[in-house]
Amino acid sequence: MTELLQYTKDFEPYDSEKPYIKVEYRILIEHDFSQENINDKFNIIFLDSDNVELKKLDINNWIIWNIEVEDYYNRAKINLFLKDPDGKGLPEFRSGGNSLSNDEKWNLKLIQNLLTPLLQRAKLYSCFLNYRSRLDYENIFREENKGKYKEWGFTY
Repeated sequence: MTELLQYTKDFEPYDSEKPYIKVEYRILIEHDFSQENINDKFNIIFLDSDNVELKKLDINNWIIWNIEVEDYYNRAKINLFLKDPDGKGLPEFRSGGNSLSNDEKWNLKLIQNLLTPLLQRAKLYSCFLNYRSRLDYENIFREENKGKYKEWGFTY
């Protein structure tokens, strides 16, 4: 069984009742119930708007390069791996572990409920850290160019 998750730019689940808010991110979850190990039961794939598989999701120049479901003492736990614009990997974002049931639809809904806050956290980190780095750059620029602002017509 498969489930296509569609998210807005803020990683809110897409609502077809609000067609003016467009889908920015698409994630396909494949659930193979025949597998015994939780690691093998789920496959998470990034898709573009034409349903072509992507290797990574680009968020504010940050990259989500992998999302995996981990077997944590017979409970499903999601790990989201994020890289900054320089290619440095951050420690993975982890969800809490939840037990799976015999119902595939329930399992897919559970994975979506675990995944959505992780995606929102990745979006928040990318926005905050990009903003923080811009502030740091501005402060460094001001320190290096003290006194030149008046020449350039700025009043700081």
